[in-house]
Amino acid sequence: MIPHRALTNSVHFIASRWGLTENSRIACHSNFAFDASVEDLYPVLTAGGELFIVPEEVRRDVDEMRRYLKENAINGGCYSTQFGQLLAAEEPLDVDYLCLGGEAMTSVPQARGPVYNTYGPTEFTVDATYFELRKGESYAPIPIGRPLHNCYAFVCDANGHLLPRGMAGELCLAGPQIAEGYRNRPDLTEKV
Repeated sequence: MIPHRALTNSVHFIASRWGLTENSRIACHSNFAFDASVEDLYPVLTAGGELFIVPEEVRRDVDEMRRYLKENAINGGCYSTQFGQLLAAEEPLDVDYLCLGGEAMTSVPQARGPVYNTYGPTEFTVDATYFELRKGESYAPIPIGRPLHNCYAFVCDANGHLLPRGMAGELCLAGPQIAEGYRNRPDLTEKV
């Protein structure tokens, strides 16, 4: 269960960092059952921009999606990593920003505006971290970046102790975006 403060923090960060305004025309590519749809739905509406719900037949086809973006003068949006990499593989997308997340990024997509790699579990209101990829730079691996504002990310050992920078361990998240539990699943909520 995601509290209002969690969604508010996420929405305000995205609207601000992605630079959304009343001139934003955002494509909602994700299915509404997928938490990533929140990234496209609410931030643009709070900024007074326009939201375009991508038709199902367009959503599955990279070429159709490119056509849809051009025909509707879409200037931003978030996509699953794999789809976004395919979408921006042949030519740079003419968008103010491109946000990808959901799995490890393996190539750097091209866009007119900034490209963001995001990471976050559903239990942390979609995104926990973001990284802006700099044009012309190569990355191996592509970083997941820093926490969103008001949020924290720590790498801990198996006993919950903070590890030094650069050490491998468990990524632990904290901040207002953390879920309060699982609806009708007290067994899972107890583990939170």
